[in-house]
Amino acid sequence: MTYKTADSYKNAEWICDPYEVDGKLYVNIKKKCDRCTKGIYAIGNENGHIKPHPAFGGVCLKCGGSGFIYKDKVRLYTEAEYERNKEYQEKARKRKEEKREAEMLRSAAAKKKEWLEKNSFDENENTYIIFGDSYSIKDELKAAGWRFSHQFLWHKPDPAGYEDRVIKLNLSEVGSWTVYGAFVFNEDAADYIKQKLDNALPPSKSEWLEGEKVEDLTVTFVSKREFDGYYGLTNILTFETEEGNVLTWYTSTNQNLEIGESYFISGKIKDRKKYKGVKTTILTRCKIQ
Repeated sequence: MTYKTADSYKNAEWICDPYEVDGKLYVNIKKKCDRCTKGIYAIGNENGHIKPHPAFGGVCLKCGGSGFIYKDKVRLYTEAEYERNKEYQEKARKRKEEKREAEMLRSAAAKKKEWLEKNSFDENENTYIIFGDSYSIKDELKAAGWRFSHQFLWHKPDPAGYEDRVIKLNLSEVGSWTVYGAFVFNEDAADYIKQKLDNALPPSKSEWLEGEKVEDLTVTFVSKREFDGYYGLTNILTFETEEGNVLTWYTSTNQNLEIGESYFISGKIKDRKKYKGVKTTILTRCKIQ
């Protein structure tokens, strides 16, 4: 009859004849040490020579420097016993894998839920983003529980009170989840969101102003923004003419203006640009009455 050892001793050398203990067969084995090279525990190779570990002179403690592992009383199996063991091990492996996968899925679900709450999305992965001018009402939005991020700007899973100023975004539009519960954005996610916001804006009536300057032009003060740049604090003042044309003035001076009030403005036309699809005339060296 043919006998086999477990696969872990498959290539080991039998150093005695099989012997019986309590009705079961055993054998003593000798196999190469899986931790060292010929008894030397190496940490590298120099010029084709093994470099021993400095501890204990490089002697492998697992095999005592012999290069071999000796083990007594290794079980021998019949062909039928060997196959049953293989089947049992395979079932155990599958149970372990299923348990690990289930734990991974539970962990991923928890991470996903935490991410959605932290980033202001509902359980269906939806949020609502404010489109148009949100800077002038940022304090109002913050007080109402809206959250700002560079990916989604001002957004919230419940748009109550701002239904006419939002777009709906589902996460599936801009990325996907990994099996570990992490969200990965598409490369074009930022451009996609920007385009969706631009498409939500009503068509602008604004046209670029002609000429090199404006004099005593009647405008309404629309908004003020600030940014701290290389040259210090800059105010971005936005105006609108009676025809709906948009004007912007970048200035370091502090102008005492009221939003919604009308003024006369004079200044030089510095540039003409499109901002969020709106034709905007850029002014400089302005005077306001």
